[in-house]
Amino acid sequence: MGSIAQRDAAGRGVDQEAAQTAIRRARELYASALHSDDVTSTMGALRSHLRAAIPVCVRMAQEMPPESAPRKRLSAAVATAHQLLKDDHGHGQMACLVHMQLLADSTSVLYALLRKPR
Repeated sequence: MGSIAQRDAAGRGVDQEAAQTAIRRARELYASALHSDDVTSTMGALRSHLRAAIPVCVRMAQEMPPESAPRKRLSAAVATAHQLLKDDHGHGQMACLVHMQLLADSTSVLYALLRKPR
């Protein structure tokens, strides 16, 4: 975990275990297509985890060399997360499930990058 992530994790609500729980729940719901209330609450949890991780990842990227591959990867992951937070999931249960899975994937990527030693 990088120095920014270590400093900010507690104060910024970056909770690795809670994020992993939400990611697992999203994958379970996607696989079983459970009731939409469960999907909606899981999407809310994933959105919260993304909102917590994005500022930490942005600061980490700013400490990296400007043209480095790790910075580009991190910046791309942050841009994807931002876009997913802005996007509407569309209509119908399948659209909801797909958007939930995209949120879970994005959360998984950002939190994995936060765990990576720099």
